[in-house]
Amino acid sequence: MSSNKSHHAQGQNQTRNDTNPNKTVTASVNSMQTNFSLLPTIRVNIKNILGENCQVRVMTDSGSESTFISEKCLKLLGLKRKNARLQIRGLQDSNIAMTKGCVEMDLVSLHDPKVKLPAKAYVLEKLTAPLPMERINEKHFSHLKNACLADPNFCIPNDIDMILGSDYFFSILLPGQITCAESNLIAQNSIFGFLISGKLTESLNSKSMLNLHINGTSIDNQLKQFWELEEKFLI
Repeated sequence: MSSNKSHHAQGQNQTRNDTNPNKTVTASVNSMQTNFSLLPTIRVNIKNILGENCQVRVMTDSGSESTFISEKCLKLLGLKRKNARLQIRGLQDSNIAMTKGCVEMDLVSLHDPKVKLPAKAYVLEKLTAPLPMERINEKHFSHLKNACLADPNFCIPNDIDMILGSDYFFSILLPGQITCAESNLIAQNSIFGFLISGKLTESLNSKSMLNLHINGTSIDNQLKQFWELEEKFLI
């Protein structure tokens, strides 16, 4: 399971005055930041009912006792499920869901089709929100540009089709890590490629807010100052 960390708002204020003391432009920029942990993801091929390869996105979770697949993903694959009723419990021993069967399949590496992981997954209606929660700035993983990644698009928010639990997670790990002093991201080697995880702080530029208050008579100059401030704070 994943948890949402609290958001923190930060504000910056700047006031500009031109030669006319009657004109004042005041702008305030509120930018939001979020702290979150990047969970390792994998992209694998799974054969559908027609024997065709379908790419599936898998989140690894060593804290989960079992492996799960979403109802949507199973329907797209068209695989036959078996009866299995398993009650899923979460934090504080709370009831979360009941499984809707189970299915067996092979998870095949995108990089080497000879690498396969036979797995049994329990079916749930929905697994989790798209991950990561925000697109990750490239500055955090420039040291990984030559690594063979388990999920080449790990930095882009996307749906999670499966959760690989502790019943299989530790069996896919291989020796080897890539770290960097300038980044909190760690790359752990696995049979599917390097798994990327770590704690990050990102500015949510898409949710930034710019407030503008204008007093005076010269609108042209004040609008010019407004656009200059917007470019400065929202780049």
